[in-house]
Amino acid sequence: MYMTMVEIRALSRRIPAIIDSTPEELQFWMDDAFDVINNYCQQDFVYEKQAVKQGRATTNTLVYLPKVLSGDVAVADFSGNTIFESSTSSTAASGSFFNPSGSATAATSGQIIEVFPGSFVIGYYRNNSIERTRTAEILNVRGDWGYALTADDLLFDGLNTLRDLYEAHRVNIVFHNSADSLNPVISPAATDFASAAILLNELKGVINSHFGDFVVHNVADTNVSTLDDVTDTQSAQVLLADLKAKFNAHLKKGGTTTSVHPNIDDENIATFSADFAGSVMPRAIRRAFLRIVQRIALRDEAEDHRQINSPYTSEVLGDGYTYDLSNGTLRNLIRPEEAHMLLPFVNRGRVVI
Repeated sequence: MYMTMVEIRALSRRIPAIIDSTPEELQFWMDDAFDVINNYCQQDFVYEKQAVKQGRATTNTLVYLPKVLSGDVAVADFSGNTIFESSTSSTAASGSFFNPSGSATAATSGQIIEVFPGSFVIGYYRNNSIERTRTAEILNVRGDWGYALTADDLLFDGLNTLRDLYEAHRVNIVFHNSADSLNPVISPAATDFASAAILLNELKGVINSHFGDFVVHNVADTNVSTLDDVTDTQSAQVLLADLKAKFNAHLKKGGTTTSVHPNIDDENIATFSADFAGSVMPRAIRRAFLRIVQRIALRDEAEDHRQINSPYTSEVLGDGYTYDLSNGTLRNLIRPEEAHMLLPFVNRGRVVI
């Protein structure tokens, strides 16, 4: 959902239908509003952490997917060959054209992925001058799908994920000369900002200490985090993004006797989103969702109190509009102002995965 029941009640104090509703009634209205927005935008925005979804590729624009993708995004063909991976190319991550021809991750040459931040399409093209009518191809797209409900949700999820990945990495003797028993994480998983701040500050300390251990490593890794301890939400977000980047860089240093690790650790790569501007539920979607829930609640309350023998009732129900209840429904749940807010999220007329 795009808002919680608690938020909806708090923002609807002047609407008795919502304040006096049961949880079951409010959930029913929320489900209806969710469907209304999804039908209008042809996609939902509910957060799914690092889920893999399949798209069917055809000849021209080969797969349409929503912009609601964050974290480290990867695209692979049906055979498992990597076509695109945002974590290996800053160009692709920033949204410009990425041509992996000659890249270590390229399956074949002549493949291009377009990533357009702010819109909803990843287009996949393959140069094909011989067979113009090639058959469809399945693409597997991995990423964080949908918007996190709040910045705190994204922070806690990423932080707890990094905690688990670090713990798995430090004791693995395939990637180290011996397990690191000196730098465990003591703090529990974060559940609120206070616990998140404690865990982040501790995690920075143990990760830096682990990097510098030249006993478990072949050589020390000097690429440590130099940021200050967490004092507020913004500093927590910046520190988490910094730790993710440095941790991932640390894992990739390996494979020789002079590199940090005896072997590269490709099992514990952090792929969660640390994009707190682009991965959090847009205010426009939340606002439209709230208004639609309120209108559905007002409709149901009005219908409950209509005279059973009255074929037509037109009432102003408190939000500046006159509602036509002649057919037992509330017309135009999405008003022009909501349509304007939601228009950037309409997915070019295509139904998404």
